[in-house]
Amino acid sequence: VVSNDGVSAPDQEVLVVDGSDEGASDRNPGTQARPLRTVGRAASLAAANNLRGVGTRIQIRPGTYRESVMLGAWRGQTPAPISFVGPLGGKAVISGSDVWTGWTRVGDTDLYRHAWPYRWGLSPLPAGWTEARIPDVVRRRELVFADGRLLRQVLDMADLARIPGGGFAVDEANGLVTIRLPAGQEIDRTRIEVATRDQLLNISGRTNVQVSNLTFQHAASPLQRAAVRVERSSDVEIG
Repeated sequence: VVSNDGVSAPDQEVLVVDGSDEGASDRNPGTQARPLRTVGRAASLAAANNLRGVGTRIQIRPGTYRESVMLGAWRGQTPAPISFVGPLGGKAVISGSDVWTGWTRVGDTDLYRHAWPYRWGLSPLPAGWTEARIPDVVRRRELVFADGRLLRQVLDMADLARIPGGGFAVDEANGLVTIRLPAGQEIDRTRIEVATRDQLLNISGRTNVQVSNLTFQHAASPLQRAAVRVERSSDVEIG
């Protein structure tokens, strides 16, 4: 097998992931011609290879992958390496957000609403933080982006009109989120992304794992919780 950088890699399988390829499918073998669609599926195949003592290099082509990737401990696993490698000349993004459409204008205002299915509430304070004075908005985990730009969150709908640059407010009781776009932006020409996943990569109980050339963004993580987490593992390199 020859790796992406042209270096011979014996006892290693290469899996290709390309979410932008119309022919990509998680039922594919993960070859250059028939790539996988998700990084998560590649991680599962890599874990299965590891049981046979075969390392896996997961080549992730440019694109945005809206998923959570989990690589946990498997009974009988070996030290065979697993690597997640993004493109050198492009950008591969693991994103915690989804694109939301179907926004409804509120009367003749510049506000737009959408149903809100989550009941996250305030993030609990970590142990020992009981006396900390932390504003409630800091303990919120909602994130909304307009064409990649983070909108400012407010807790009171009345404050939306006073925020320069756009903002949003979540009404959990009534299951609604309301946004106000930055001046000059139109809702039908703006990509609205809403964070829905709190963790993007979790490596647990593993050894000999490498992650490189990947961007992680838009995780709806609670206070003091990371989007990328490595636990009970060794020889894990992220760069």
